[in-house]
Amino acid sequence: MNELSIARRYAKAIFELAAEENRLDEVGRELAAAATALESDKELVAALREPATTREVKLQLIDAMAASLKLSPTVTNALRLLAERNRLVLVPQIAEVYRALADEKAGRVKAQVTSAVPLSEEAAREITVLLARATRRNVVVERSVDPSILGGVVAQVGGRTFDGSLRTHIEGLKKQLKA
Repeated sequence: MNELSIARRYAKAIFELAAEENRLDEVGRELAAAATALESDKELVAALREPATTREVKLQLIDAMAASLKLSPTVTNALRLLAERNRLVLVPQIAEVYRALADEKAGRVKAQVTSAVPLSEEAAREITVLLARATRRNVVVERSVDPSILGGVVAQVGGRTFDGSLRTHIEGLKKQLKA
């Protein structure tokens, strides 16, 4: 079984527990925080992966991390289980799959909007409204800057791309002039 399949199974189980507790968004934030902590603390990860580290020490390390991040029992217990099964490396994937499940349940879709210059808050709100109308879903916009698009914006929502970049318009004009 590949890692993504395993991550999906854990994410779905955590999602179902969080749904029972009516804490979907909170658990999602906690999983993301745990993933960030595990990705950034190389010493902790090394200690948790070390075969000589006893089960009790691994659980103590997880409990200490959970306390410092103020994680709920649901997330703490999931991390403890993952540590016992030597699967903590999957936490970032689990957090990503969990977020997708929570977004789907809430009717949210993530949009990656790229612009040539940083967008103002007002422009970001307008783009969010336009994308929500186009997709008929709640849209959560993540912004990035890429000067190579010259102007305008490119928005990727799910499998769809809305390309309003100046670069694409110029390329289209070039093709028309060559034809």
